[in-house]
Amino acid sequence: METVQHTHTSAKTYVKRAVWLVVLAGIARFVSYSIEQYNKAGAAEGIVVCDETNCLLTLHIHADIEFDLCGQSPTLPREHGALDALHTHKEKNYLHFHDRVALDTAKYKETGEKVWQYEKSLSVQEVIDVFALNPMTYCQTDEVEITVLNNELPVAEGLQYNWRDGDNLKLIYTKK
Repeated sequence: METVQHTHTSAKTYVKRAVWLVVLAGIARFVSYSIEQYNKAGAAEGIVVCDETNCLLTLHIHADIEFDLCGQSPTLPREHGALDALHTHKEKNYLHFHDRVALDTAKYKETGEKVWQYEKSLSVQEVIDVFALNPMTYCQTDEVEITVLNNELPVAEGLQYNWRDGDNLKLIYTKK
């Protein structure tokens, strides 16, 4: 008669494996959370890198935008615009900007103030220009009142408002 040997894993072994899995999952979650928080802080404020003579601000910012252009709600073209300027990717009506922007180095080193030396702003007017949101196209007239909202509140700067990471913008054209 043959003898069959059974291998039996003890309960202690299962407990050890379970503890290790929980520890590894905790470490993975901590690392993931840390990276997420680092990226959020860098996106919102930008990261400044200086050498002896120049300071650069690296930015990676996004904003949602919706439209009511004389009753029409256009969708921005996807994958439109230069990657080193205002552009879109695959998400619907989601503005993107990621690049290095030169700072006024003397002012930054003296006061910590981040004054851009960038030939363009990230203004709502730039959104209109880049995406050709001409009032004539949507309202059949140039005689329109333009309202800019951020998080459902009017923006005092209007078209000159420079959008920031996490903004929820709305651009409204109303015939006069």
